[in-house]
Amino acid sequence: MMRRQVLLSNASPINLVSFTGTLVGAPSSTVSGNVGLSDWAAAVNGRTVSFKLYTGTTLAGSATGTLNSSGNYTFNTTVANGTYTLLADAGRGWLSRKRSITIAAGTATGANFTLPNGDISNDGVIDLTDYTRLAVAFNAVPSSGNWDAEADVNGDDVVDLTDYTAVVVNFNGLDETP
Repeated sequence: MMRRQVLLSNASPINLVSFTGTLVGAPSSTVSGNVGLSDWAAAVNGRTVSFKLYTGTTLAGSATGTLNSSGNYTFNTTVANGTYTLLADAGRGWLSRKRSITIAAGTATGANFTLPNGDISNDGVIDLTDYTRLAVAFNAVPSSGNWDAEADVNGDDVVDLTDYTAVVVNFNGLDETP
C-alpha cells in the first residue's frame, strides 16, 4: 500500500492516494465457432487456425484455435466487449476470411468461416502461379519426383483432378484483410 500525505497550513493531513486490494488482468472473453476448410478430404481434428481481432485496421488481439473433428474451435482473448472484425487464417493454401463479431458479456458465438482452398504458393491469391505448380505436380504421389505437398490441395496424397477443380473454382480468389 502506498500512502502520500500533504499538509496544508492549519489543516489535517489529506490522503491523495490510497489503495488496498489486488490488481488483476483484463477479463477474458471467449470466442467460438466453426471453420470449414473447403475442398479438404483429410481430417481437420487438431489443425490450428490463427485468429486476429481488429477495430478498423488496428490489431486489437490475436489467438490460435484448434479445430475439433467437426471444425469447431474456441479461443480466449482479453479484448473488451465490443464489435470487431475477426480474421481467420488456416495457412496451407486456404485464403483468409473475415467477419464482423460482437463480444457481449464476455462471449461471442457463431463466428463461422468457410475458407477457400487453392493458394498453393501461399501468397494470398489463387492465380497462374498456383495453377502452374499444380500442373507440374499433376498425377504425383508422395514418392514421385515431382511431388508437391502444397499442390495436393485436398490432402489425399495424390495431385489429381480434384485438386485441379479446387484451384479452378477458386481462381482469382484473394485473402481478405481488415
